[in-house]
Amino acid sequence: MRLDKMSHGCDTSDYVALLGPIPVSPRDERNFPVIFLLDGPGGEYDLGKVVEFRGFRKRPPVKCYYWAPGLRVADRPSEFDGYFYGSYFAYLMRKHCLTNVYISNATKCDWIDLQTEKRGRVTAPSVIDNCVEGWLSQEIALFGLEAIFCFGRNAEGIAREAKCVVNLGVIVSGLYHPGAIASRARALRKTKQQLVDENDEIIASELRPYSQRRQ
Repeated sequence: MRLDKMSHGCDTSDYVALLGPIPVSPRDERNFPVIFLLDGPGGEYDLGKVVEFRGFRKRPPVKCYYWAPGLRVADRPSEFDGYFYGSYFAYLMRKHCLTNVYISNATKCDWIDLQTEKRGRVTAPSVIDNCVEGWLSQEIALFGLEAIFCFGRNAEGIAREAKCVVNLGVIVSGLYHPGAIASRARALRKTKQQLVDENDEIIASELRPYSQRRQ
């Protein structure tokens, strides 16, 4: 078995480069840094290219932005285009006036079985700890975060137990994963819009104390 794929982060500036400035007034702008955190690299979207370095082979997603939004701004799930993730994150930035967002994965790689070519998510605690304490902790330290919004239970669980997060005393918020909103709403007996609205309520509630503190 070896680790395969490799995720990289992106931030608000990547979205601005594609969609233009986030239209918010100075009074409403929330420029303090927050992180959108997912658990790990996604499915096989053929976005990567094999790169070798010091005997290691991985597939960083060099063919396109990993979380690229469509080139059209949308205000509701039925209008999102391109990869749902990108359109949804662009919506959240505009909806909540977030102009300083960093997006990353808690674990940076998936694994591949060298004999069967079977692929899967990293679940070994030692590998997850290495990713979190070795890499995510550096991202958090460099970014100087104020809040962590976790998309999906796996990302939330990793964040709540991470030493780098616990030591900072940052509030961790769990949200519906974009994949759940896009494809599992019916199984959850809700509409996509209801899941989006519930996430919006949680984000707004968690951001309120930060906004008040900075007034």
